[in-house]
Amino acid sequence: MLSGKRPFALLLGFTVLVAAAVAVADPLSFPMPGYRDGIREWAAHGYIGDTFTPLAYPLFGGLGYKLGGNGGLLAVQALLHVAIAATAYALLRRLRLPPVWSAAGALPLVLHPDLLTSVAKTWDVALSTELYLLVALALLVVLNPGQKTAQVAEAERPCTRTVSLSRLLVSALLAGLALGAGMSSRPNFLLLTPVLLWAAFRRDGPGRNAELPRRFAAALLLCAAAALAFFALGAAEHGRAYFPRNGPYNLYAGHNAFTAHALLTAENAEPSIVPAYAATPNLPDPGDYYGARLQTFYTRGAEAFALHHPLAEACLIGIKAFTLFRPDTKVHSLLSVAGLAKGLLALPAALLAAALFWPGRRPSLSTADRALLWLDALYVLPFLITNADPRFRTPLDALLILQCVRLLWIRRRSRGYGESLAVG
Repeated sequence: MLSGKRPFALLLGFTVLVAAAVAVADPLSFPMPGYRDGIREWAAHGYIGDTFTPLAYPLFGGLGYKLGGNGGLLAVQALLHVAIAATAYALLRRLRLPPVWSAAGALPLVLHPDLLTSVAKTWDVALSTELYLLVALALLVVLNPGQKTAQVAEAERPCTRTVSLSRLLVSALLAGLALGAGMSSRPNFLLLTPVLLWAAFRRDGPGRNAELPRRFAAALLLCAAAALAFFALGAAEHGRAYFPRNGPYNLYAGHNAFTAHALLTAENAEPSIVPAYAATPNLPDPGDYYGARLQTFYTRGAEAFALHHPLAEACLIGIKAFTLFRPDTKVHSLLSVAGLAKGLLALPAALLAAALFWPGRRPSLSTADRALLWLDALYVLPFLITNADPRFRTPLDALLILQCVRLLWIRRRSRGYGESLAVG
């Protein structure tokens, strides 16, 4: 029987092999040419001029491209796939799963088609997934900064250690850095802040003996580290700190008379912007729909539509949720082999619901389990407010799969020991 570090080593070895195989076998593709241009611009000049979209991925890819051209880009993306596997393993271990279960639970992410094929694609899906998993791992660390190795016997006992101030602050610092890096890839990660602050301020659990000033210091450090990481990465990407300008654009895409049709037919609301702008009387030729001069129009247009069409707004929330969680059939029909695969990839949310509510003795959720569910909800929220696309769901799916593994393990132990396992 495998024990100790061997399952982790086997997981990493297998991940290296499959990532290398994809890097060698698949030609590098450019589904988002803007990212390709950004990568080359950063590699040539050390900064990217445009700030319409987040630039974390072009910075990441640019580092590899500068070192070795397309080969260097493939290498860093293969390493990113290995990092996803390692983070998934660490997250499950933090949830007190044993090594074999943690390694096996990370395998679905290693073999996830959207993540595996990302090794040879210039897009941000894999990087956003890794950063989201890092935020989830950081959340668990802040919840229990004094936790050590996941031994089953220890997991079944409530932990009563008093967490030192240094551990509390280090966990908050790491969480802030993870959050700031995530915001650099997707600014809507900012909405994940409340659950991290709740973890820092939490009164019960291992940190229950910490006084309010200590909890306040941890929360303050978390916010400061997040801001520092976000603006430092912005400076590395653009030459100076900045905030992406695509917020009003996406807001307007998600709130106009053509949004519902675009979501239902194109699985993304962006195609609604051109007809919505054209249908607005007395407007000049926009020239560039990404231009900064349209930001005020986008914001006011979205606000006006929401104010004057409350019923349509309510319907749009449902349509956006459907779009986010539906199979991605933009390229392949659902009735094709590739489309059926996309249908299977859209199942993690349903599987998690089944794991939670399947008839029989339900698992007793720990504080960590509930915190991750809140993280899931906060991840979904901005897509219900602005724009939705099945592609945006991949980071969430990765965490949902790990949560399913956790609940499956709880149910298995519950059958074996006559009680459910809950980790505080």
